[in-house]
Amino acid sequence: MLILAGGAGTRMYPFTAKRPKPGVSFGARLKLVDIPLSNGLNSDISHIYVIVQNQADYLSNHFLGYHTGISQMRGEFINVLGPSGEEHGLFKTDADSILKLKSRILEHDFDVVVLCMADQIVKCDFRPVIEQLINTDADAAVVYKTVTLDEARGRLGVLKVERTKVRGFDEKPENPEPIEVDSNKCLANTAMYAMTKKAFKDMVNAMSHHHVHNKNLSSTGITWLCENRDVIAFNLEDASTSDLSKDELGYFADTGTIRSYFDTSMDLLKRPAGFNLYSSTWPIYTKASWPNSAAKLDCVNINGIILGLNTILQDQVTVNSGIVSDGVEIKKNTKIEYSILLPNSKIGENVYLKNVIVDEEVNIPKGINLSGDKPPKNVQNQEEILSLLKTNKFIPKIPVFSEGVLVIPEGIDFKKWKPEY
Repeated sequence: MLILAGGAGTRMYPFTAKRPKPGVSFGARLKLVDIPLSNGLNSDISHIYVIVQNQADYLSNHFLGYHTGISQMRGEFINVLGPSGEEHGLFKTDADSILKLKSRILEHDFDVVVLCMADQIVKCDFRPVIEQLINTDADAAVVYKTVTLDEARGRLGVLKVERTKVRGFDEKPENPEPIEVDSNKCLANTAMYAMTKKAFKDMVNAMSHHHVHNKNLSSTGITWLCENRDVIAFNLEDASTSDLSKDELGYFADTGTIRSYFDTSMDLLKRPAGFNLYSSTWPIYTKASWPNSAAKLDCVNINGIILGLNTILQDQVTVNSGIVSDGVEIKKNTKIEYSILLPNSKIGENVYLKNVIVDEEVNIPKGINLSGDKPPKNVQNQEEILSLLKTNKFIPKIPVFSEGVLVIPEGIDFKKWKPEY
């Protein structure tokens, strides 16, 4: 299994300033990479590579403890692959990462390889996908989700399918081709694939021949597969686990931007949840953490919360739809609404936060009032951040505003920065 995160994660800055995108916290106790990784482990896949652009050691440390020594003796592994000197610099795209790592990937003995992205929030049992691939003697399988034309337009790759055979693939078309049975819907590529080793090698060779280092995998390798090999389409709902509720069946979201990360996180708080973290039959695995004391709540008012370990909420704290991660402390008379507090952040007395994400290790002093609905004037827009990242210019440690969400970055100094309205 290959979990791809070969991009630089610029659209998730500032979270990716000190960690790779797969290592961004999610759901109070997890990392983003834990979701596709759990899909693999729950699907009985025991050889997993996570491909990252940088800071590979961060994820290597996270994976310690996932496998016991006995599992390692059996040859099972979860390894992180990143660019090294022989790969000639950083990866440009996910396709580029596969091209540069192909010799290290292909050195292992396998019959089928599963590929997925590190920023996807979905439950997918790959066993029926692989079974269908083998039973039909196909070269590859693409997992799809039925969506409206408006959902797909300019955002999602769209499959052209006859019966179960993929006959074509359009990368983010402005005018998606509808399916015959419903003129308002189409079949969207979820960027989850299974393919034989031969098909994988053929795809990589074709990508290398056409010099696709600056293009993504779906618009190059997957498009080539659909045009030149026998590829079947597999419905995500048929790859869902048996205990899913109606609301969770077929749930799929990516977290590639700040806004999508925020919205997907808020989905966890819905009743019933769009994505259930608490299934006993499809557990979400993560690294064990120490210390692991239970949360301590004083006299508080809560309406919708996901609470991590080692958290403290003091008297008169109000939380209305909040994700409070491991190690967070909220002092008295503070109100949190529709916000995410990442690990080890500290929130002072009489603070008000709404539509805010507080990065790891941030200390917000007492009396601060911050809202994504009405952001301060002295913040950075996400577009400005992307421009600075492209030119390698200095990025000041001040809040970042993106599509109605205000992000308080790690390293901010509230003695130097104060909100201006």
